[in-house]
Amino acid sequence: MPTDTARGTILIVDDEAPLLRLITRVLERDGFTTLTAADGEEAKAQLDEHGDAIDGAILDVFIPPNGIEEVIDHLAANRPDMPMMFSSGDMPTPELGARIEKLGASFLRKPFQPRALVEQVARMVEASAAGGSG
Repeated sequence: MPTDTARGTILIVDDEAPLLRLITRVLERDGFTTLTAADGEEAKAQLDEHGDAIDGAILDVFIPPNGIEEVIDHLAANRPDMPMMFSSGDMPTPELGARIEKLGASFLRKPFQPRALVEQVARMVEASAAGGSG
């Protein structure tokens, strides 16, 4: 549950538990508050419970049970203004890549350096704050 929003609250969705813990640790060490989900159902539940408090989302491109598209649709319906960053060890399919681009989201290829993660998340949150709520 979010306790400190000094730099923003980030929802992290990844089905690889060690990576989910690592991303959480890196972001929290840099002052972000985090919420986590191991699959699409957990992600939607976190969005429903904390949606207005979430400043951005990091989404693994390949998540169970029904994939990233369902989470994107849920976000679009409930928080269309939420900035998103996608991550994967593989490049997204051309169709998903086009949707990521249309959403104005960024993509971070795994493996990545912790500093690259923090910098990209900070840019995502700052760009959203600069754009205002909409």
